[in-house]
Formats: sequence, C-alpha cells, structure tokens
Amino acid sequence: AFGLPYYVNFSNFWSTLVSSVVNGNNLLTYIPYTYLINPFTINGMFFVIKKEVLEKVNGFAALDKFIVDDYAIAQHFRQQGYQLAQTPVCHGISTQIQDSTHYFNLITRWFIFPQTSILKS
Repeated sequence: AFGLPYYVNFSNFWSTLVSSVVNGNNLLTYIPYTYLINPFTINGMFFVIKKEVLEKVNGFAALDKFIVDDYAIAQHFRQQGYQLAQTPVCHGISTQIQDSTHYFNLITRWFIFPQTSILKS
C-alpha cells in the first residue's frame, strides 16, 4: 500500500522548485488513474509492506543486484501475485536542496530511473 507524499520545504528557490514539481505531479499522477485501473506502480517516497508479505517474497533479495526505483519494486510484488493499493494517507516530506547541481541531480534521477525500469519490463 502506498500513500501520497507532499513536499513541505519552501526554504529556498531550489527546495521550492522540488516541492512544486512533487506536489504538482503526485496529485495528477497517482490519484486519477486509480479510478480507472489497478495501480501498476507505487510512490516510493511513501509505501508500506506487511512484514509477513516481505518475508514471503524474500524481501528485496531479487532486486539487490540492480538499481531499482518505485516501478521495479512494484513489479517485484505484482509478479509475486500481490496487488498494489493507493491509500488516502498523505505524508509531508522535507528535502533541503542546496543548489542547482543538487536540484538537477535529483530531478535527473527521478526521471531517468523510471524510464529505464519501464523500458525493461
């Protein structure tokens, strides 16, 4: 099950930019499609797994040799027969972004890893 994170750090220009990207995209990305289809990915900033389920699928051992993102984690559990669930729980997150380099590294990671995972599947 996964919730909807929202960013609360607006302490400088770069942190505000990240907060705006996350807050603007998460609401439009995760909520609407759950009314049309079962979720096929999770929001990796905020998800929970029952201990018994994690033990049953041998944790993340199948993923330990890969760089994984939210989509890869979701697929790991779906391949084991589990359904994903979007919950109404929201959680505030704060990330302090120092400068433009920090910002672009973070955004690049967020946009490159999902593309790589989706193309592999």
